[in-house]
Amino acid sequence: MFIHIQFSRNNPFDFSTFNSVNFSKFKDKPIVTCHHLNDCAETWTMTSLKGTPRLIPYKNGNIIRPFLLVSKKEIEDYCERKNIEYSQDLTNFDVNIPRNRIRHNVMNELLLVNPGFFRMLREKIKESIKKEIYASF
Repeated sequence: MFIHIQFSRNNPFDFSTFNSVNFSKFKDKPIVTCHHLNDCAETWTMTSLKGTPRLIPYKNGNIIRPFLLVSKKEIEDYCERKNIEYSQDLTNFDVNIPRNRIRHNVMNELLLVNPGFFRMLREKIKESIKKEIYASF
């Protein structure tokens, strides 16, 4: 997760409590997250290992995730080119958290076994977004 450094300075936030935040006061306003392709890969891999593969939805109520087709590296490269500072949730490095274990220990091996994994996942995400759009009509 990337947070613009100025925002994080002005709005300190404990990311470990993100899921307990009450977003209902924002129900009439869009909430845009920076979930990206790598997050989708981790989620899909983790849920597949549990027998219930799923993707992160593009939209869930007023929460919108416009970067699902963009890799973490593409976002980091963009920030570097545009001189945009960002911070990361320090818990992202704790491999005792299952998602992080997948991020740091499984994903590189998965990409060696299937170098086209992200390409396949992008297609699944595109298909999922199309279904979400058609379902909204």
